Amino acid sequence: GGKEDIKNDLSIVNVNAPSVVTEKSAFNVGFSVTNTGKKKLRGIKITAEPAEGLLNRSRNIFIDSFDPGQTKNYTISYYAQETKEGKSCAIKINAESTSTDDKNKAQVSQYAVVTVEGGETDGAKKPQLMVDNYTYGGTAVQAGGHFILNLGIVNTSTQALSNIKVSLTDEGGVFVP
Repeated sequence: GGKEDIKNDLSIVNVNAPSVVTEKSAFNVGFSVTNTGKKKLRGIKITAEPAEGLLNRSRNIFIDSFDPGQTKNYTISYYAQETKEGKSCAIKINAESTSTDDKNKAQVSQYAVVTVEGGETDGAKKPQLMVDNYTYGGTAVQAGGHFILNLGIVNTSTQALSNIKVSLTDEGGVFVP
């Protein structure tokens, strides 16, 4: 039984990031933020926090207001640093209200993942699996509720792989598979 008065009127959609980038190269990550509620949202802070190995090349903090149903698009430029082997890097995108009124505070997070390739010593690409899509049955998951997580996995190399084990872990205890 969650509280009914807690709202989340923000949505991050249309996250567009390349699945694989080459080391020492620039790339863009695009996304949209939508006010799904019925009231104007003011002072929404939108941030994108890249993982280690990615450098921000443009503005990554936006303060904006959204009318009901309004969608705004954002693009952030990154630079992939040098790496010795394929490395997956997550970019956490946050949209949250800067209001001090906790009752009407809206907040949402979404992730974009890119793999940085480069530095192969023998010219052969090492096998690597990536999550290329996922669904969880809707726009939000209720805390403490059950949901089904479907993962689409792709082999990025030309080498066939077999006997693959996939596991879901979370150090913070948010997910209990």
